[in-house]
Amino acid sequence: MNLEIYDEAQAKLCWADQHISTLESAVENLFNSLDSSPIASRHAPEGDTITYFVRELPAIPPTVALIAGDVLHNLHAALDYIAYGLIPAADRPNARNNKFPIAHSAKDFPSLVGKLVPGLGNFAMEALWRLRPYKGGNEYLWHLHRLNNIDKHRLLLTFGFMCVGRSLTADEKLAAKASGRHRPGKSYVVAKRPSDTPIILSPGDELLTVGASEPPVGFRFDVAIREAGIPEGMPLALHLRFIHMEVGMVVREMAYFTQ
Repeated sequence: MNLEIYDEAQAKLCWADQHISTLESAVENLFNSLDSSPIASRHAPEGDTITYFVRELPAIPPTVALIAGDVLHNLHAALDYIAYGLIPAADRPNARNNKFPIAHSAKDFPSLVGKLVPGLGNFAMEALWRLRPYKGGNEYLWHLHRLNNIDKHRLLLTFGFMCVGRSLTADEKLAAKASGRHRPGKSYVVAKRPSDTPIILSPGDELLTVGASEPPVGFRFDVAIREAGIPEGMPLALHLRFIHMEVGMVVREMAYFTQ
């Protein structure tokens, strides 16, 4: 193992982790700074139910995309450092465009390795195959590759808002107490969307219908990625933390083959 290369990759991972924490604070500050709730409610004509819906959504500041781009860049750099260390020292002066190989498919992977990591030994190649760094294989490595490429070729990534939780209704509180699952201070549940409500919200989308006698329901929101080829439904910072964990595992495993 080349400890110098490993330490450099770990430094990139640590720096990415700090950026994720900064991102979490930026998103929290975004919601704390709102002058009014993005949610409104309306009574049914019969007056027996109340429906909560999205009234308006705040603009997502460019800093969110900029910080996310910094996270992606540092995570990919950690992998690229390891890829450089996988090349035999004698071949490094002639190695150009050296990067960690993440392919569009398993079929494309072998040829990509030959281009990006020349001279790779058999044991290191077997270890790479186990990681499945291609679309349809390792989900988080592919997301990193896709998003990092977008960020390099476009000024800002695209995001939207999703509902990640809401306060318990009176019936839900009673059911939780009856089942013994209720914990003091726990007042929110993961939001269940109406079947016709998209994950990424827009003004007018309905979130919940309850009886008119229910106390007011509160909702929690988060920022999520909205890019083609990336499944929706996970908060941005959480998504980046999962990618960070995956990259950390790859760095630890592949560092043993660095020279």
